[in-house]
Order: sequence, then structure tokens, then C-alpha cells
Amino acid sequence: MFALILGAVLFAAGLILQWLQIPVAPMAVFVAAYLILGWRVLFTAGKNLVKGHVFDENFLMSIATLGAFVIGEFPEAVGVMLFYRVGEYF
Repeated sequence: MFALILGAVLFAAGLILQWLQIPVAPMAVFVAAYLILGWRVLFTAGKNLVKGHVFDENFLMSIATLGAFVIGEFPEAVGVMLFYRVGEYF
């Protein structure tokens, strides 16, 4: 629960910093929020990939959010991971 709240706060801070047009700070905040929110999903996806379970929800979430990072949509990647974790919590 703590990681979920901290990730949400960092996500909001990143959006505010992006709105203020501060050059590098939003990206660093979004990466920190993503790692806090998504480390378990990424770890589980990697573990399942080694076991041969390729197309599970963790793998698909990892590919979707990492793809968003690659195209430069940092808020989208963190937002998707945040909402996924909220859904898991419920």
C-alpha cells in the first residue's frame, strides 16, 4: 500500500513538473515512480519468461509500459502501471 501511495504521489509530482516545463526533472520522477510501482510486475514477468510462461498479464504490462517509455510517453507508462496496481489492490 505504501508503494502504491508513493508511486501515485511521484506520478502527480512528475505531471506538475512536466506542466511547469522543467527539462529533466519530470523524466527522473517518472522513472522513480515507475520503478516503485512496477518492480514487482517486471520481476514476475522476467521470472515467468524464464519458466516459459510468455503471455501472462505481467509480461504484457511490462511490454506495454516499456514501449511507452521507448516512445517518450513517460506519464502514460507510469499511469498505466499505477492503474494496474490499483486494480490489483482491489
